[in-house]
Amino acid sequence: MVSLRNYLKKKFPELNSSEIKLHIDSGACTINGRIEKIGSKEINLKKDRIVLRKLKKDFQVPKLSVKEERIIYEDEHLLVYDKEAHYPCTATANRKIPHLHGELRKFTKNNSLEAVHRLDKDTSGLIIFAKNQKVKNKLIEMFSKQEIHKEYEALVDGELKLKKDKTKIENELVLIDSSNNQQRWAVKQASSKSKGKPAITEVYIKKAKEDYSHVRLVPKTGRTHQLRVHMKSLGHPILGDKVYADSFKFKKAFARHVLHAMRLSFKHPITEETLELEAPYPKDFKKS
Repeated sequence: MVSLRNYLKKKFPELNSSEIKLHIDSGACTINGRIEKIGSKEINLKKDRIVLRKLKKDFQVPKLSVKEERIIYEDEHLLVYDKEAHYPCTATANRKIPHLHGELRKFTKNNSLEAVHRLDKDTSGLIIFAKNQKVKNKLIEMFSKQEIHKEYEALVDGELKLKKDKTKIENELVLIDSSNNQQRWAVKQASSKSKGKPAITEVYIKKAKEDYSHVRLVPKTGRTHQLRVHMKSLGHPILGDKVYADSFKFKKAFARHVLHAMRLSFKHPITEETLELEAPYPKDFKKS
């Protein structure tokens, strides 16, 4: 018996220890078809089938720093930023982990800046920050009244086929695990007595190939992991989503779940100007 980490070091001498860890953490390694993210996992060289899908050589987690070109909109009341993947929006339990909120406060020199909503750490795209409490309260109220329209795009596993060019997913989600600071949700089963949270998503197909599909997702509610769980429920998890999928048909490995908050449209909370904002595709979309 040997640990997965030591096996990979011997099998792939061109990868250093940090690169081996990055591959394991990114879900690029499978044992008998299932993603394995524990480097100390013991394997049986005679029985287990280990596959490593190499990440692109030039991939590395970028250093978190505010880039002016990523500010999609800004005035005296609010700021909309195109968030990169791999970093949390706000502070986490581990205070050493850098977060976008903190970096933007430094950049704008405004300690009153507050995030109005959230994106998962590995979700990229548009996020709104208010520059004072009054604007934050107005935007939160607008979110609650569904007056802020959000659109995401994602790459999902396999060829997605729908009866029409869109489908509405409408069900309830329940929390099934919250260990290791990682929540995991699922669609509530008819037999379940747990109290679920209503969740609605519209799904549009932009492109469907044999091994992956490019979709546009329009959430009508804002539940935790809603889009990720809904795509999983269709049998087409978002590529790179190691929380909701153990294996993928698509051969390329991704260092994160490929979900992008691409568009926002809403009336400015103060000026009432209609804002229609869009973030460009990130690199992992372009290379697929």
